[in-house]
Amino acid sequence: MTTGLILAAVASSSFGIVITLTRVAYNGGVSAGAAMEIRYLVATAVMITILLARNRGLRPPPALYGPLIRVALTNMAVSFGYMTSILFIPVSLATVVFYTYPLMVIAAAPMVHGQRLGWRQFGAFGLAFAGLALALGPSIEGLDWRGVALALMAAVSAATVFMISPKVVRSYHALGVTLYSNLIGACIIPLFLPILGGFVLPETSAGWLGLSGLCIFYVGAILSMFAALLAAGAVPTSLIFNLEPVVAIAAAAILLGERLMPVQMGGVALVIGALMLASLRRPRT
Repeated sequence: MTTGLILAAVASSSFGIVITLTRVAYNGGVSAGAAMEIRYLVATAVMITILLARNRGLRPPPALYGPLIRVALTNMAVSFGYMTSILFIPVSLATVVFYTYPLMVIAAAPMVHGQRLGWRQFGAFGLAFAGLALALGPSIEGLDWRGVALALMAAVSAATVFMISPKVVRSYHALGVTLYSNLIGACIIPLFLPILGGFVLPETSAGWLGLSGLCIFYVGAILSMFAALLAAGAVPTSLIFNLEPVVAIAAAAILLGERLMPVQMGGVALVIGALMLASLRRPRT
């Protein structure tokens, strides 16, 4: 269990660092299109290597072609929205908006799974909305609505992935779904390069470090997450993943010099508190 929790912490921290390193890469001259395409290609190559080393077939059952494409397109919307939102708003604010997606999953539970919401969930929604108001409020006049809209699109897409992917994973396997999500993304992103700044590589050493780092931490986060789920289980892993937005905001402060006002930090704390409250499970009786 301890090993699993450590792996979960590594995974959540790695995911949190990725978005900050993406901004570092942009500052070094990398275009959003190049960052997405290279990340997809690196992840695809790693997943193929692992599956071949494990003697796992690369071809999914024909019945899963449609579901895999839907998961891949939704995952691509997550990457597109989150990775472009930071072109318009600070990483820390994009992070706060994006990490409302677990609450969206919970809100959709009555419609998707027929589950009833309890006081914890309603309390979490109230905390999250109050937190967003505090985090975004002080800078609302100078806030670019495009960044907020893109981060919100990414959040809605992430919530959708969580709702549609479990059935596909049960029918295939997690590494295979991850492989095709990245492979399909790598095939489609070139179509969007004209609106993603083209395919521009770094102009500075910092840009190369940012680009290399976001690919390494992204792949490392995926592999650590799968290992954590196997070693610790879904519930402990999901609780540890509340570290992700904290790490993202801390990394933005350290690497980018972003600073939030005290009232905004209070808003961030409320959103994180909402995530923790929503992830609590009822005690067994």
